[in-house]
Amino acid sequence: MRLTPGSLWLRCHQKFRHGLRVAWYRDVVRPRILATAPIEDTTDQSCEVHVLTSKVDWLNLLWALKSFYVASARRYALCIHEDGSLGWAELAALAKHFPTARIIPRAEADAKLAEVLRSFPRSLSFRNTNLLAPKLFDFIAYLNSDRMGLFDSDLLFFAEPKIYLQRVEDPAYRRNTFNADNDDAYTVQPEAVRARIGHQLLPRVNSGLGLVHRDWIRWYWTE
Repeated sequence: MRLTPGSLWLRCHQKFRHGLRVAWYRDVVRPRILATAPIEDTTDQSCEVHVLTSKVDWLNLLWALKSFYVASARRYALCIHEDGSLGWAELAALAKHFPTARIIPRAEADAKLAEVLRSFPRSLSFRNTNLLAPKLFDFIAYLNSDRMGLFDSDLLFFAEPKIYLQRVEDPAYRRNTFNADNDDAYTVQPEAVRARIGHQLLPRVNSGLGLVHRDWIRWYWTE
């Protein structure tokens, strides 16, 4: 493929549009996580961490998960859901670095959720058309623990997350808990929800880091 001046400019703009420092960390520092030792044991079923990843952010996910397991010294079970964009090389890398984790290909999840949500057509339609809906439906469908840790790929842990771990490991703690966002980021207007069903949405909920109890999820609620 012959590169034109225009295509060269576009490539340079895409690579360096956030500056040389960002490009250095993204393209030089970030891949160094691949040289670190695997997390051999993720089998503690007291809580199971579920994550959704893609070809764009799977390398960030390695940083997020490894920093958590190192900083927390925990070995919670791990289930990685991919959105259908990962190739064999990315899947092999994830399996190498988390050899006891479950890795769920999108095609497998599509078949399972079509059956699980067969009696909930609206939920199934939402799951199949919203990029983030698998965080609700697939995570619970594949959950093997009573407690589920929600993680996004943009987390990075520098120390033990003590409050989070206390809530995960306290058997008397029965609330769902989420990270607080800077502002609301709902895809619907809270006022419209309140007017239609009389329910007040909680402010500033960020599902990028959370704890969810299995028995709090009801498919007929989402339907």
